Amino acid sequence: MLAGAAPVNVQVEILSGGLDLLTQLEPEWRALCEEGPYDQPFHRPELIRAYIESFVPAEELVIFAARAKKRLRAVLPLLLEHTFVAGMPVRRLRAVGNVHTCRYDLVHAPELGDVVVPALWNAINARGGWDMLEFSGVPAGSAIPRIVQAARLDGFSAHAVRAATSPYVSLSPGERALDGALERLDAKFRANLRRRMRKLQAKGTVQLVRHDIARDCLPRFYEMEHASWKGEGGSAVVQDTRTLRYYEKVARAAESFGYLSIYSLECGGKPVAMHYGLTHRGRYFILKTAYDHAVADCSPGQLLMLEVLRDITGRGCSELDFLGLCMDWKRDWRPRLRPHADWTVFRGVRGALAHLVHARARRVAGRAMRKWKAGMSERRLARSERVS
Repeated sequence: MLAGAAPVNVQVEILSGGLDLLTQLEPEWRALCEEGPYDQPFHRPELIRAYIESFVPAEELVIFAARAKKRLRAVLPLLLEHTFVAGMPVRRLRAVGNVHTCRYDLVHAPELGDVVVPALWNAINARGGWDMLEFSGVPAGSAIPRIVQAARLDGFSAHAVRAATSPYVSLSPGERALDGALERLDAKFRANLRRRMRKLQAKGTVQLVRHDIARDCLPRFYEMEHASWKGEGGSAVVQDTRTLRYYEKVARAAESFGYLSIYSLECGGKPVAMHYGLTHRGRYFILKTAYDHAVADCSPGQLLMLEVLRDITGRGCSELDFLGLCMDWKRDWRPRLRPHADWTVFRGVRGALAHLVHARARRVAGRAMRKWKAGMSERRLARSERVS
């Protein structure tokens, strides 16, 4: 709340039920997203709906909707599920999402964070009916850690676990935006891009195509992804019915609201690399990638990245968000890093027992990670000694 402003009375409405709740709130929800920094596709009601319909259609949806002067000022969607922790039944109130939804946040009017956060926690606490409260995939800078802090001040146990550290490229405005992005890259990597582009051009005419209608290109993307190592490992989209349903629904929703961006790098009229992406409010998000392994020696995936950068800077985008983990091919683009965390609050006797289980699991995972890092260091040292 702005200094010197009159106090704002916030009322939190708790809505429980099915997807009809989304239908009631959708227009206000989208308008609230558009007011501030939370206007990303993942926080909008159409993608929340896509996740629920695809993965958890039978679970109870609980929405905490904060209003001031009858206007929606914050919205926090959660799912209530009955699950087990170490064989013990628990009631878990959790974020709406999984690995495919990328990130989760509290959408609220930025200037009202100081009054919205405590009001939301008080409503969550008063509602009860849960043993664990989980917020997963929360980006740095979110207001959600403040909800957790409010819970801790009320005597609840809580902890945070590091989640994905997602890379992104911040793009400067103006005609030289592409030049600025490329100047940050390693000179050897830039030279490799030029050489591999010439190698690919020797096979046929190379061009970038951007699609905003799913039926024109999505089947080709699925086919290309399935033919890759993802298909061999069983992680291609088409190999899981629920996952396929989700990406189909996301594509239709993004197409309807005008932010679907499926890119294809074509050589001789044939796609050799593709992105399933979203372009929303000046930011390009990469949900999925695929490339033709028959031309792997040309690095078609990195060449596609180069041409996509060229396109989005020409369209005035301010950021390219890789999403997901920071893998080697993403590091080549010298990105900045956006950390995420998973936050959990524990309630009552069952919550206390679940907290003990989680704490032990974290210690075991920490020891395993330290052992793995030590092994990596030893292997690097051994390699360096062999080279010398």
